[in-house]
Amino acid sequence: MTVAQSLVSAAEQQALSDNQWKILPSMLEDGGTTLWTQFSRAAFKAGKKEIARFLLQTGFKDNPSVMRAQWSGFLEDASDPNFLNLISGMILSGTMEVPAEGKSDWLAIKALTLERNGRIDEAIQIIRENLWGNIDQRLQAARMLASQGKIEDASKIYSELETESPGRYLDAWGSLLADRGMNREALAVWARIPGQDPRKDLGYLQWGRLLKGKGFLKEAIEAYKQGLAKSSQAAIFSQELLEVSISLGDVSGALTAYQALRSQAPRIGGTWSPERLVDQLRRTQQMETFSVKLDEVLAASDTVKAPWRDFAVEMATELALQLNRVPVLEAWLVAPPEALKAYWAKDPGRKSNHLMGIGLDLSLQGEHRLASCYFASVDLEQLKGRPNMLEAAARSNAVIGDLTASINLWQTLKNLPKTTGEQKIRAGLSMARLFSRTLSTRKTLVVLKETPNIDRVPTYKGENAFLMAMAHTQLHEKSKAIPLLEDILKEGGSHAAEAMFWLAEWNLWQRDWGAAREGFQKVLSTDPGQSLANEALWRLRYMTGVEEDKLAAFSLACFFEGSGEWKESETNYRNLAAALGPSDLTDWIYYRIGKIQIESGHKAEGLQQWSLVEERSGNQTLVKRIRFEKAALENPSNPAVYEDIVLSSPNTLLGDLARERMAQPQPTAIPSHPAEMVP
Repeated sequence: MTVAQSLVSAAEQQALSDNQWKILPSMLEDGGTTLWTQFSRAAFKAGKKEIARFLLQTGFKDNPSVMRAQWSGFLEDASDPNFLNLISGMILSGTMEVPAEGKSDWLAIKALTLERNGRIDEAIQIIRENLWGNIDQRLQAARMLASQGKIEDASKIYSELETESPGRYLDAWGSLLADRGMNREALAVWARIPGQDPRKDLGYLQWGRLLKGKGFLKEAIEAYKQGLAKSSQAAIFSQELLEVSISLGDVSGALTAYQALRSQAPRIGGTWSPERLVDQLRRTQQMETFSVKLDEVLAASDTVKAPWRDFAVEMATELALQLNRVPVLEAWLVAPPEALKAYWAKDPGRKSNHLMGIGLDLSLQGEHRLASCYFASVDLEQLKGRPNMLEAAARSNAVIGDLTASINLWQTLKNLPKTTGEQKIRAGLSMARLFSRTLSTRKTLVVLKETPNIDRVPTYKGENAFLMAMAHTQLHEKSKAIPLLEDILKEGGSHAAEAMFWLAEWNLWQRDWGAAREGFQKVLSTDPGQSLANEALWRLRYMTGVEEDKLAAFSLACFFEGSGEWKESETNYRNLAAALGPSDLTDWIYYRIGKIQIESGHKAEGLQQWSLVEERSGNQTLVKRIRFEKAALENPSNPAVYEDIVLSSPNTLLGDLARERMAQPQPTAIPSHPAEMVP
């Protein structure tokens, strides 16, 4: 810090003594410092008015150009009206001595002082008569005129300047208008920027960035679009356009930018994918907004021929899938927008590939009914060309209960020459599973035996053995079923708990009550899914309440139910109920009869049976169980029923099952027959 700066600091803090103030002017005269205004302000604050006046006079005399450079800021800081009066009196009195070479600086200072005192007309007159050749002074005059509301006069000054130096003053001219709320006029001025810049690319870029910086985002988008259409530097304009479009939520602008970026070169075009734009929208929390706006874009007639149409369709698809917009995807099958039709018509395989891709994603998201609709709208020959799609279609049909369609699709996959060995195994196991559900036991065994190398893949070996064991169980072939179940239990794989349960069922059927109880007890502690444990718990509870002479009917009913022999099971249950008379066990038996009726395709009769039990039974646990299962059948997406069960039975198997069901996202309900959705 210099001596002069140290003195300024001390003066501003009023730390100078009277003697130091007295010698200060001589120090400044000798040192030629340019800190007159700061010392003058400090002197005035300290009550040294004469010293303050002298310091200003010295500055004007010695270096008027420096004083002029400091004067605007000095006036802004002159918040004390008394100090401002002192300054104004000195400047406007006409008694100040100024060297001839500093006259223009002095006049500029005088004009600024007049403006600060509200005497704007006089300030403008000084500039017009003496300083009009100075560009900065003319701009100052324009600002003064604008402050008086004389916009036309101010604009005339800018117009004259533009004639002299085209393009140089358009930014400031437009800003002057915009600052006074004249946006339309400001935009018209700024729109002249590209035409005045000999470098067209930079002109459009400057125009767009200026609009963006001023907050005119919609107009900036149009500026960038014009630049993109007329410029050779598409990448620069596309990046700028994309940034503004996303911030504004402008779908058309974003699509235009992205399409241009994708078209830059084949080697980099792939990086500008729908997924990348979705990521940008996710970061700015605009996915939902863009997706809804894309609906309108696809419905617009001019989108059909837009250069970004294909990207718009792919983008809409990606967003609809990620946001699980099921109604939109349903509508595409029934009444696709014209842009989507044009997208499909572009080449022969595009429609089927698009539909299969959507079907696959829906299948992975658990929307199996809608996935089945999409797969059903694709020709089977097209599905054959994509084994992974064929597999997804088969899985979705199985989940929605269209077992025949699922079996046919699995069979097609299994027979395809291009199907891998592992896919053939999965197809065989899936068919066996479905045949087992439909009690087509012989077909289960045939398909398992026909599936090659199924025993050589550890991943599938356990399931193959279990399906074989269940088929032999359904055929009551004890000598074949039990050894398989024992081997599965010994191996300890994913089907070990099921094998343990079915060994207990076999013991129950053979009336080995002790072994059956022991087996069911083990299931309680080993079943990770809890559904088997729940069944075991019911059996244990009611085995104890059945007299020995009635255990045979109980055993047969349970065994036949478990193996899917509905008629035999229902007959034994009804015989047992008749023999028992009214009791807790009888209520449970009629609950099982209702369950059998539902499983065998007689849903209405089964639900009616459950309603009777619900009305008459005093067993609240059983009543809650019935309500849980009815909810799963009739209104699976309503969490209220499950919540009641969780709250009333928090530490039970049923409570755990209800809690799990509440946590599961439920697919949106759509027509029960996929074919109804196919155009």
